[in-house]
Amino acid sequence: MSMSLPTPTVWVPLPIGWINVNMDGAVARWDRKARCGGVIRGHKGEWLLGFSQPLGLVDVDVAEEWAVLMGLCLAWDEGHKKVMVEFDSKLLVARLLDSRQDFNNSSVFIQIRLLLSSNWEVKLQHVCRSQNTLAYAMAKEGISFSYVSSVCPHFLKPSVFS
Repeated sequence: MSMSLPTPTVWVPLPIGWINVNMDGAVARWDRKARCGGVIRGHKGEWLLGFSQPLGLVDVDVAEEWAVLMGLCLAWDEGHKKVMVEFDSKLLVARLLDSRQDFNNSSVFIQIRLLLSSNWEVKLQHVCRSQNTLAYAMAKEGISFSYVSSVCPHFLKPSVFS
């Protein structure tokens, strides 16, 4: 597991064999309900899988953790072995890269750590919110329904892929 430098604001193709997992967690201001979502893309940026999930009443840090866990679980379940993980929580990236034990970690965080130690190559990378619009759009939809599909949903505009 490693951390990379900040990514450019446009899609940069990954090496062949790698996938990109972008995810985001959010809490709605009007009802305080959390949700998470994300997208898995191939090395050229093509849509492979998207997900969204309502989470109930949890804080934004826990929503971010759930987003990372769900994205990693889906990538693992799909059999991917080289994964670039991108999300917009600097704090969570730093915590995941810190090898010291912290006994205040949530069970979700511990599950993420266990999954990261599995037999695969995972790179964690912080991205700015403006670079995470696709994952944010999926998280936003998670407030109303659960979604996991290899078909890009109709509510996404083609411009979010550029």
